[in-house]
Order: sequence, then C-alpha cells, then structure tokens
Amino acid sequence: MTTGQLTVLENGLARIAQAEAQGLLAYAQAQATFGPITAIFSGAELPVNIATLAPDSTPTAEEFRATADFFESRGVQASVQAFSNVDTETLAALAEADFALTQILHVYLHPLTTLPDLSAIAVQDAPPELWTAVACRAFGPGSEAIMGVNAELPNITRVMAWLDDQPAGVGLMGTDLGVAMFFSGATLSEQRRRGVQSALLTARLHLAAQQGADLASVNVTPGSGSERNIRRARFVQCGARLRFEHTKLGG
Repeated sequence: MTTGQLTVLENGLARIAQAEAQGLLAYAQAQATFGPITAIFSGAELPVNIATLAPDSTPTAEEFRATADFFESRGVQASVQAFSNVDTETLAALAEADFALTQILHVYLHPLTTLPDLSAIAVQDAPPELWTAVACRAFGPGSEAIMGVNAELPNITRVMAWLDDQPAGVGLMGTDLGVAMFFSGATLSEQRRRGVQSALLTARLHLAAQQGADLASVNVTPGSGSERNIRRARFVQCGARLRFEHTKLGG
C-alpha cells in the first residue's frame, strides 16, 4: 500500500469518527460535555448511551470519571466510543478511570467516485412503519425500541429490498459532514443467500452519491458474513471502532 493510500484511509477514519459523533447527537435526550468528551443519554431502553471524543483530543482520567457519573446517575452503564487512531495517553486514562474494551467493529469506507452496478433486486424507499416492522423481524426480539427510533431519525434514508413481491431486507443511511453512514442493515432469515445485502449496499452507494456525499462508511463484526459482503462491494477497511465500558459501578 502506498503512502498516498494510507493517508486516504487515515483521513477517512478521522472523517468517519467526526460524522458518527455528529450523527449520535440525534438520539440525545440529555447531553453534557466533560472537556473534549460529549456524553449522550438516549434513554434506559435504548443501546445508544455513549460518549464520543473530540478530534485530536486527549481526555483525562478525571474527565472519564465525570462521564461515568453522568451515565450512572441516569441508571445506565457508561460507554465511550473511540477509534483505532486513539492515542496511548487516552487509552491509559480510560484504564485509570476503570473503563475496559468490550467491543471492536471493523470500519470500512467506500469513496463515491466509482460506483458498482445496481443489483437486479428491487430496492426502494419505505415508510417508517413498514420499515420498522420488517427490521424487527430481521433483527429479532428486543430490537423494537431502537428500530422504531432509528426509522424516525432526522435526515434518514430508509431502504427496503424486495423479492417475489415480498420484503426481503432493510437498511438505513444517515449523512453528516459528507459521509454517508450505513447501518441497521439486515436480511429476513428466509431470504438470505440471495444477494439481498449486496443489493442494499449498492443501492445506498448510489443514493449517497446522489445526495452529495463523497464517502460511504459501514461498521461490521470482524469475520462475519456481513464483512465478506462488504469486501465484495469494494469497501476497504480503514480502521476499527472501539467501545469501552465502565467496569466499576458507583466508582
């Protein structure tokens, strides 16, 4: 890989981190800042209670402890989102404040200068109610609250794939700072292995370009079938997204 390609990936990861932090603000019922940390509380029933870090910042352990207090006073576990470009001083401060790494997702990007051909599978816009109903079937029990919220986020693009005149899969796209972020993508169990996820990815790449974004991103579980589909769609890994959770409740 050339120096120029590495620079593109590094810059892309930094842009994705900023876009995700901006997009998460849409969930906030309450928020607070502790130095370069922005803490977002979305409600005890939603898995989107998270703190993000300002670009090129190095929070202190005391600021991470204040962040933990913000969440735990609201009855939820404190979580911090960072990316693989995080510096060692921040990692040390997280450890000192009793935060531990609990999740790693691979981050992929796709420049929108070259687009793949659209799939023969029909992918269309879907109203919030229908999108949510199909998403809950695809993701399974326990997903109802977050899928209902996701479907109603501001400036969201909802897509649904159809096979044999029946819903087959869903996906969402939100755009901030020129980055189109793909999430909440899933295929109904009875429609898997028929190219649905690839169709949803390709359709959103075209929609992202039409909406003026110049970069698309998606996060996936390492080694999953979704990661293989992402690679086939010519996404390139640019790093990882890290979740740290506070392990010393009431500390």
